[in-house]
Amino acid sequence: MATEAPASHERFGARSGRSHCWIFQFGTSDPEKAESSFRIALFLRAKCCYHASAEYGPRFVRSSPQRVVLPAERKFRDQIVRYGRMLHERGFVAAMDGNLSVRLKRDRILVTPTCVSKGAMRPADMVVVDCEGRHIAGRRHVTSEIGMHLLIYNRRPDVQAIVHAHPPTATGFAAAGIPLTEPLVCEVVMGLGCIPLARYGTPGTSELAQTLEPYVANYDAILMSNHG
Repeated sequence: MATEAPASHERFGARSGRSHCWIFQFGTSDPEKAESSFRIALFLRAKCCYHASAEYGPRFVRSSPQRVVLPAERKFRDQIVRYGRMLHERGFVAAMDGNLSVRLKRDRILVTPTCVSKGAMRPADMVVVDCEGRHIAGRRHVTSEIGMHLLIYNRRPDVQAIVHAHPPTATGFAAAGIPLTEPLVCEVVMGLGCIPLARYGTPGTSELAQTLEPYVANYDAILMSNHG
């Protein structure tokens, strides 16, 4: 989970023209250090944030000019990139299919952007939205299927991450209209239990989330008719 910066951290900012950079000097009340921080902020007025801590050392994080990416969120960004590549390499998504997300905290979701191959994402490509889908941070646009993710997070407080993909075998069952409700493979039964089949909903519309709503509360995996 993402954590807030300790209250003892002091913030010094500088604005120059249209650029804005915050520099964080951790745990100092020394006026000379404060002035030094201010001068460095002027020097680093490009669109980046300077983040320093005893545990992780200094970092430059390309993000919103006024937003620092905390260590926990950096970890989640790296993991989404890793698993996106795994999905792409294994043929579970093609082109720009699929989307992944992680719950940062109760009202913030880290999610993959639209129009980017899951095999070519970078940590900086991720988007942060609130529980209503409003854009909070990120230079890209959020996936068009964000409504599906928000529905699940809102209905299931225990869910911390979501993966939507198009594995060929699972998609074959979905296209054939066959739910995975029979205990045929022990690993599937033990790992996911019964997997129902939701009716078809047009991708990228609110209809898609609506088709999942009857199943979200009681199932950890759902097939989507003629989709994935």
